[in-house]
Amino acid sequence: MSTTTLRNFRVHWKFSFTSSIVGGVFTGNCETCSTAVNPPTLDTIELLRYPSAANFSGFKLDGSSVTLDMSKTSYDASTQRVMISSKNLISLMALKKKFTLTFSNN
Repeated sequence: MSTTTLRNFRVHWKFSFTSSIVGGVFTGNCETCSTAVNPPTLDTIELLRYPSAANFSGFKLDGSSVTLDMSKTSYDASTQRVMISSKNLISLMALKKKFTLTFSNN
């Protein structure tokens, strides 16, 4: 196989998270995408050192409401750890190149 052929099967996502006193924004951007690769869905996101409880009923993916699996979603104030989870939360294939997950704090 040539190097060109191998590059056609490569997928490279860049993720970023920013927060403020009002909430958080988790973004993803596919810098190198290939339809020949079918990445798994992003089902769980773990945020460390997050100082506030998130409003779990107000999550939005590209402006549309998201339903989270509350049996796997939580905030631990003592460790400042947020676990966000839902089956098929973010489909990296369906979103093409970019996504934005936003939420506010309680």
